[in-house]
Amino acid sequence: MLYGNFYAIKKSLRKSGFNEPLQMLGIMMLFILGVVMFPTRRIVEWFYKGGNDFVFVLADGLERILFSALMIRFALQFGFRIIPRKTRIIDVLVVLPAFVIAVNNFPFVSFFSGDCSVTESAVNAFIFAVWCVGVGLFEELSFRGVILPLVLIALRKIDDGKKRWQFLKKRQVFFTLALSSAIFALTHLVNIFNGNIGGTFLQVGYTFLIGAMCGIITVKTGNVLLSATAHIVYNFCGMLIEKCGDGVTWTLPQIIFTAAVGTVLGVYLIAVAVRSDKDPAAALYMLGEDAEPEAE
Repeated sequence: MLYGNFYAIKKSLRKSGFNEPLQMLGIMMLFILGVVMFPTRRIVEWFYKGGNDFVFVLADGLERILFSALMIRFALQFGFRIIPRKTRIIDVLVVLPAFVIAVNNFPFVSFFSGDCSVTESAVNAFIFAVWCVGVGLFEELSFRGVILPLVLIALRKIDDGKKRWQFLKKRQVFFTLALSSAIFALTHLVNIFNGNIGGTFLQVGYTFLIGAMCGIITVKTGNVLLSATAHIVYNFCGMLIEKCGDGVTWTLPQIIFTAAVGTVLGVYLIAVAVRSDKDPAAALYMLGEDAEPEAE
């Protein structure tokens, strides 16, 4: 009986995802926002009265890992594929610069010149790493594993008779990257409630770029776990000193080095995104068998 109910839910979600992608997109976004705004810290504070902030960091990371498992279930019930049967080496090589950008998020110049350093214990650094894994996994499984395919389905369903929207359909993979990245970026507006308005709008800007980078990895390889790996590395490298260290990270030499590497590789990834509709096989593979809902 339980298996029958699960199969019925899976079939219903798959049908809804392909027939009503915009409605399902809205429902999934409400769920994702609920997870993002889940009051983990307040709940932990009821049981823990200590002063170590890393307890809350660990709780938040474990919560995201838990919800990541649920997002995998949603993706499978939609019929979306998050890991291909085989990832082509050539596709990994094409997106390799994205991983270089992720690693380059660490302030190497400032670190090796002694302007900043890691001061927390290995245990706290490990806890921070767990948090990065949780955040990276949840966000990629949500936005590249579920939201991106739903946006792609919506663009594929554009009526051929509506000429004013044909430019979207002709470049459906490219615009899927742009729209899903914009949705990912705008989700971060919830951080306005933390009181840092200027910082939040800055975050919206660079998270659009991060989302596009991870989206390119996904549509070229069809492997959401690869994009999650890049996301995790990006967060860990970029926030390690902020969360577990001390000193000045953004010195002038560091800014010049980071900007130079990011600009060169960023231009390359933009070119990959522009040409993504030339070989949409990996992106379409994510939608499941024949990219159509199961028969009644």
